[in-house]
Amino acid sequence: MESKHGFRSSGLTLRAAARYKPPNFTDKVMSSGTWQAVGKADEIIDGKMTGRELGETHVVVCRHLGTLYALSGVCSHAFALLHEGRLRGHRIICPLHGASFDCRTGAVLGQPANTPLRTFPVRVNDDGVVEVDVYE
Repeated sequence: MESKHGFRSSGLTLRAAARYKPPNFTDKVMSSGTWQAVGKADEIIDGKMTGRELGETHVVVCRHLGTLYALSGVCSHAFALLHEGRLRGHRIICPLHGASFDCRTGAVLGQPANTPLRTFPVRVNDDGVVEVDVYE
């Protein structure tokens, strides 16, 4: 079965592929100025991650070596929420099939995924709230 997007698959994988937004490697530079709160900075401890739905976009926010990162919260291989997986060092491991991604860049580190995750700008405001800019 082929979708209107040209993906050959069926079931859950096809739905995930239809929702997937390809990574924009200028994400760290571009910003729409529409920052959305995801929680208090002191609640996201080093080596942990949390998932949020911002509009129609699932986002995973994690802290690695003191730095906060935000990425697409859905595995690019199959529709699985990455915050339900594990964070080992800088490696996010998908709970469904074990695909892994670099939390700093979104790069694929392990199969079966072969498409990087989209990254989003992150900041902490003056009140200590973590904000993510999820733009189209």
